[in-house]
Amino acid sequence: MTATNAWNQLKSYQTTDTVQKFLEKCYQKSNQSLPAELSYQNSYPFVYHLKHAENFYLSAENASLPVKPMLLFYGMAQLIKACILTKDPEYPAASSVLAHGVSSRKRKKQHYRFLQDEVKIQRNGLFAHAAFHLYSLQHVENDKYSMHELLQRVPELCDLFKMHKQKDVHIAIGVDDQHIHLPKDAAASYHMTPDRMLDYLHHHFQLDKAGETSDVMSLLLPESFNAFSSPPFLYNQQTCTYSLPASLNDLGGLPEFLAHYLLLYNLSMISRYETEWWYELMLSHSQDDYVFIVRFLEATKDKIPQMALSFLHQMREQRMQG
Repeated sequence: MTATNAWNQLKSYQTTDTVQKFLEKCYQKSNQSLPAELSYQNSYPFVYHLKHAENFYLSAENASLPVKPMLLFYGMAQLIKACILTKDPEYPAASSVLAHGVSSRKRKKQHYRFLQDEVKIQRNGLFAHAAFHLYSLQHVENDKYSMHELLQRVPELCDLFKMHKQKDVHIAIGVDDQHIHLPKDAAASYHMTPDRMLDYLHHHFQLDKAGETSDVMSLLLPESFNAFSSPPFLYNQQTCTYSLPASLNDLGGLPEFLAHYLLLYNLSMISRYETEWWYELMLSHSQDDYVFIVRFLEATKDKIPQMALSFLHQMREQRMQG
């Protein structure tokens, strides 16, 4: 699905009548007191966050490359705030949650390379709030992530790692209407036997074995399986294929949605405050950093609106069933 189609579908969540009913069901499901009042109170902020996000993304579509990161970062922040309102009716209860919630190295060292740069999670702010309310992740403060590590969470870039870093960062898998099919030799990437890998996936992700052949292990496709949010699997929107991270450390790693936020945060900071390095990279194309950044910006522009839409649809379906 293209970004245009995602925004067309997100318009269904941009009318206060529909949104108020949707939020009321969300708050009833989470046993909030006064769900009708809270949903009325939050329906306009929800719609405005989505509308503001759309304007940022539409502006990014037509913007020149050097300013795209800022527009995409602020657009994504607005999408996150709308999603949070489905889980936290009191948002923002304090000014501390309005901060970005991330820090980066303020002055870049000589011979700076983007892929080697790091960001650090702060105790308060939008990132920690989103991690908790959208993914039930706690104690993320002081966690550090390198750009190399975060870019590996974006499956649309796997070919770049193979070409420029001679590294396979993803393992291709198959998905059909009922099953997920894993190559048996994938277990070796995690220093496990196939049986141990199946136990690991069952214990950590509640995935059940369906059968196996001499070279393939099959899992039952969960009812809640969603292309954009079914860890530990990653979905490549450009090729409509699925994969697993090739490293055990990444198998239970940061959700891809949050990885995009951290990457966009750092790129937006560089765009704003490291103008000399930024334009040298944009104009000279002298580092591999350039192609990773450009390809990431292409992927995130289309993928994040679709991931937000998928989250809202999933919330709506769960509430309708409830």
